[in-house]
Amino acid sequence: MVPPSACVSKVQDFGFSATHHAGGSVGEVGGRIWRSLRPAYYARKIATRSLSDRLHASGRFSVTRCDSSSGVLVGWFHNTSRGWRTPNSLVFRIDGETDRFRAFFEYGTRTWKTGGGTTFEGPYQTTKTPMIPADGRPHIWSLDYDPAGAGGNGEIVFVLDGQRYAAPLETGHKAEGAVFDRFGIMNVQNSGQSLTLWVDDLDIDGDREDFARDPNWDALGNRRGSLPSCGNSGRGGASS
Repeated sequence: MVPPSACVSKVQDFGFSATHHAGGSVGEVGGRIWRSLRPAYYARKIATRSLSDRLHASGRFSVTRCDSSSGVLVGWFHNTSRGWRTPNSLVFRIDGETDRFRAFFEYGTRTWKTGGGTTFEGPYQTTKTPMIPADGRPHIWSLDYDPAGAGGNGEIVFVLDGQRYAAPLETGHKAEGAVFDRFGIMNVQNSGQSLTLWVDDLDIDGDREDFARDPNWDALGNRRGSLPSCGNSGRGGASS
């Protein structure tokens, strides 16, 4: 745990890598990703999609390091998506603690209305479901959205290592709408620490990405340092 009086230099360092942590052949995307108020992503540009469209993605991921209060998003979003509980997004989120993590799946509409589901039993703070070790083990996942599901409200289905989880959109949220023009990795945009994530063997709406070579995806702030994050014990601390 970083003491409130400490200054932490946050260095985003993720993108294409000629490695194979996620269990595929050589070549994958990922690296060290910090929670930060400054947005950072590495993502494929896609034709504009919305909550009226059927969506599918699948692949492998591994987490080789987790700090407390870390997190990352993987999925569809817009290049202007900003902030905590990210608008214009449909993603799964890895939420890290020291050496372990939990997974969620969530969405945000264009006006910040949100919802989603979990992969554990009971409330987040009191669940008896063990967290997943950040031991580098590859995990197989898929994320699907059916606009006709849940009685026409729209439904998200997330499968993690063979276990299926589903959640409807809240009533009226599909009509509220969301717009997506990217698929990839985005940092969680609030204060916190870092984790190291790797993603491989992607299928994005039927289009395969095996990362045998650098895909040259669109990038924002993914290979840069940020200003130091400095706490102040007299004022409760602050973070970049």
